[in-house]
Amino acid sequence: MNLHTLVTFVKVVQTRSFKETAKQLRITQPAVTQRIQALEEIVGVRLLIRDADGVQLTTAGTYVYQQSLALISQWESLLQHFQGHDIKGRIVIGASTIPAAYLLPQWLSQFHQQYPEVELNVQVAGTSQVLQRLREGTIDVAITGEPSMKNDLFLFPIHHDQLRIIAPPSTPSSKRTFPALLEQEWILREAESDTRHHWIRFLKEHGYTLQDLHLVGEMGSSEAIIASVEAGLGWSVVSQLAAQHAVKYGRVSLIHVDHLEITRSFYFSTLAENQNQGLIQVFSQYLKMVNPYIQLKE
Repeated sequence: MNLHTLVTFVKVVQTRSFKETAKQLRITQPAVTQRIQALEEIVGVRLLIRDADGVQLTTAGTYVYQQSLALISQWESLLQHFQGHDIKGRIVIGASTIPAAYLLPQWLSQFHQQYPEVELNVQVAGTSQVLQRLREGTIDVAITGEPSMKNDLFLFPIHHDQLRIIAPPSTPSSKRTFPALLEQEWILREAESDTRHHWIRFLKEHGYTLQDLHLVGEMGSSEAIIASVEAGLGWSVVSQLAAQHAVKYGRVSLIHVDHLEITRSFYFSTLAENQNQGLIQVFSQYLKMVNPYIQLKE
């Protein structure tokens, strides 16, 4: 059992509704039911009764409710004490490959300067894997592409990005028509990649599929893609963040295509029920403070 279970139980009692509790905590109604059932299994007695008037407490439920309020109050006092002094602890950040390589290093360096007693742990994986870890509770926050499922998350955009076409450095950086792209050999990110998903969506919007491309390879990172393009293996599509670094040092050529504009945003996210907890709140507020993109959006 964890504190979230007690918070859910208290909220059900106060709202007298599983549905309203799910709405306020930004979790699913089955998740509310599971937490209540888990709590009843732990204490070994029935705590709630559903009737026409909503949810009612049993005698045992009344005692557990009072104790839950006391425990939650003690925890909130502990957090206030924690946040009122030097910020210490450990935060585990899950990030997809592009923000991990091109956004987080600068942000974390600045964060460390302000909060030197906080240990930073970064795990890098694809967007879907990172969000799965977030929901499993093995990481505290995520920096990824836009989550497809948002009901259980507190999130906000932190960077606006575009996808760009890159070619081997010997290729002239000139304008091309979209059909001309189909004549090239292509290297793409792995199937779980957010970059690949956006590229496939763009193809479909213009009447093409992945099968229309001559795909010669798949790579697990943007750096592997850039190195392969640099070596002449084929063309690819990468984040503008990665492309601008590679173009600057002459590793690849940037290809401009008429009417090709693929935009996306990267997001900060955490479980909605955790957004006000300790270091998670400190880190999210810090990102809002230092990130001009967030301030512009707000």
